[in-house]
Amino acid sequence: MSEKYILAIDQSTSGTKAILFTKDCTVHRRVTIPHKQYYPKPEWVEHDPEEIARNVRTAVSKVMQEGDASWSDVAAIAVTNQRETGMLWDGVTGKPVYNAVVWQCPRAKEKCDLLARDAEIAQYIHKKTGLHISENIDRAFKSPNDLFKYPFIDPGSVYDGNLLDWDSFWSVYALAAYEKTLNDGGAFRKKLIEGAMGNVLNFLSFQLDDGYIPMMVSKYNQGENEEPYLIKKHKDGVILNMHKPFLCQQACLVSGLTGSFSWLEGYIEKLERYFECYDRYYYNENCGLYVWADDVMIGMDNDPAVFGRPRFSTAGIYLNSFMVKEMHSMAKILKNTARNDRADYYAQKAENLKAAIQNECYDPRDKFFYSVDVKTRSYDWFHKGLGVFWKTLPIKIQAWTGFVPMYSEIASGEQAECLVRMHLENKNTFCSDFGVRSLAKDEKMYNLEASINPSNWLGPVWLVVNYVVFRGLLNYGYKEEAAELCNKTLLLLGEDYKKTGTLHEYYNPETGQPIMNPGFLNWNMLQLTCFWKLMKVSVYLITCSQY
Repeated sequence: MSEKYILAIDQSTSGTKAILFTKDCTVHRRVTIPHKQYYPKPEWVEHDPEEIARNVRTAVSKVMQEGDASWSDVAAIAVTNQRETGMLWDGVTGKPVYNAVVWQCPRAKEKCDLLARDAEIAQYIHKKTGLHISENIDRAFKSPNDLFKYPFIDPGSVYDGNLLDWDSFWSVYALAAYEKTLNDGGAFRKKLIEGAMGNVLNFLSFQLDDGYIPMMVSKYNQGENEEPYLIKKHKDGVILNMHKPFLCQQACLVSGLTGSFSWLEGYIEKLERYFECYDRYYYNENCGLYVWADDVMIGMDNDPAVFGRPRFSTAGIYLNSFMVKEMHSMAKILKNTARNDRADYYAQKAENLKAAIQNECYDPRDKFFYSVDVKTRSYDWFHKGLGVFWKTLPIKIQAWTGFVPMYSEIASGEQAECLVRMHLENKNTFCSDFGVRSLAKDEKMYNLEASINPSNWLGPVWLVVNYVVFRGLLNYGYKEEAAELCNKTLLLLGEDYKKTGTLHEYYNPETGQPIMNPGFLNWNMLQLTCFWKLMKVSVYLITCSQY
């Protein structure tokens, strides 16, 4: 009989799969046998090697039987396994000395950290194995200390030990996807919930009486026993930017992980005061938009539409688009805590803000969303005719923030089509082989230099930009375009990790080379979320040859 099948054995973390493929790669028969997970200590994970060996033999025998195949039908056997999972066996008896220590297990963290500090050893291990010493993700989780009352999650790299507003949100968002890949008995999920809830509660613990919450609290920018800098400046009467609109979004993330909003019952008043503070200091009644107080920590650090401009002059499309999501998140919190009237109030606020964004920020000629200058004024004594009837002036600089209205579902279907076809797919502006440029390439400010404080958003590829655009594409049904962007991101990060053994904060859109800040995890892990979202909508266009 002619050979007509390929037998694949996938010995994975959760079980063993044996699959018979026809020569055109169609699945002929599949058998899956799970194996037991052992947790001798919290977060430690082990497997029984003899159970796995039995399962492999059983799975193969069963798939051959169910597939009505004989060994003469099998052209080749392909095997993939857990790889970094390790075990020892007796060279004489062939029996395992101990359980297999699973790749997820953090028991060797201290030893790995020590080895990783020695560049010569790290290089030797990479040369021999093709692998890099793992930078343990546990480093992102921080315990309470003199400054922070609760556990929290930081972005890693140069931001170690700092609590930042939108950074902490995206960290939790990404880690929630990572948690789905684990089989550790829920240990990581518990730690994630504690850290994510701690992010929210820590920020609320720094709230002042007028509702102000800082964008960042750092252990580095004040002396011992001193108040955090931003808190002190606000108390001195200086109105600076406040926590960007991700607090309620992160609270909803936590509630999704816990399955309940009840933990927020005692904090509703604080959340209300947070919005009241935004309305008091940052809301421009003339145009119905929110403005930045200054250009410090505005998310896109050196956004030319805000950076270096006068105080309270720019209604950023970033700020207002994400505020729509924040208001909807607040409405969700209130609805799930039986405060329906207040939920309706915030839902209506979100709709009003969406209308203001459409009226003031969308340019029908360029078919793009811009930040706007709100510093217009009525005509004075000299001008007797037609005066300044427009409420804002568009700041016509095309940045990635112009796509956030797709993420927040503000754009119409027609507007989304123009954003995708005219701008996102334009190689002379935003489209690169490695994702979305943070600033259009044809802007005169386009610059790819390494910079920190401010970080450089004048063109480099940031993974959070790729992800926000990715989600926007899915929101409007652009599944193939979303899959292509996911693929670009995967290849970018994979090549970086292959060459350097770590990930970086941002990348050159022309070459794919990392620009700065190795060891940065945070929103780089959003790539996992891309896969979950693509699988959810049944889109998977990445082929094996592209890995």
